[in-house]
Amino acid sequence: MMILGTILSILVRNIYGDSILIMSLKIPFSFATSGGIQRIDPLRFMTSKNLISSANTKYSLQLLAIDHPGHLLVPIKLNGANYPSWSKSMIHALTAKNKIGFINGSIEQPSEKDQPTEYAFWNQCNNMILSWLTHSVEPDLAKRAIHAKAVYQVWEDFKDQFSQKNAPAIYQIQKSFISFSQGTMTVSTYFTKLKGLWDELDTYRALPTCNQMKAHDEQREEDCLMQFLMGLHDTYNVVRTNILMMSPLPNVRQAYSLVIQEEIQ
Repeated sequence: MMILGTILSILVRNIYGDSILIMSLKIPFSFATSGGIQRIDPLRFMTSKNLISSANTKYSLQLLAIDHPGHLLVPIKLNGANYPSWSKSMIHALTAKNKIGFINGSIEQPSEKDQPTEYAFWNQCNNMILSWLTHSVEPDLAKRAIHAKAVYQVWEDFKDQFSQKNAPAIYQIQKSFISFSQGTMTVSTYFTKLKGLWDELDTYRALPTCNQMKAHDEQREEDCLMQFLMGLHDTYNVVRTNILMMSPLPNVRQAYSLVIQEEIQ
């Protein structure tokens, strides 16, 4: 089967400024088959999914004027033990720069022979991100990024080495919840320290899939609410009981506000 096509140039205004991104998409307008020519409307082929996918890929292969090799993406450097928090910080930073595809494998290396232009853009971005990684890890780990050919290889290397040690850390945090209580702390100080434990625990746990996100968030909210209420001083027994009687239950931030109101009275 032979596909006949046309090249369509599309102008997309960059939402970060006035620059224009030009995309060239090959839109098939007919298929030559044994039964004759079947014509296709190019505009129907141009679904929003096709355009968005192409736009995202094109933009991912662009660098901004503010991007430079010595740029520090995150405030912490990987030392091994801090991999969970470091990796999530890097994911946030690379997602913001639309470069997440270089570490999750969704942006593949183009053929230098068959796609020289695309390869040149990819290679430029790949080397820029490798430089960012080099400056985001401790010196003994930086050598891996310096000698690597692709960002994805370095990312997977770090992941394989450091992401398998989560169980002991999760155990220690969960153990802390058992004995953690308000004691002589103010409600604000107690809540802040408790939230620090929740956030730390989140860094060690894998993110749920999209279809599980809602159930995951609801369960997490309930767990945090119960831990917060269980650790409160006994002087808040009345407000704690009132919160537990609410239907539906408030989230932990709403419960915190109610307890704070009780504290200042």
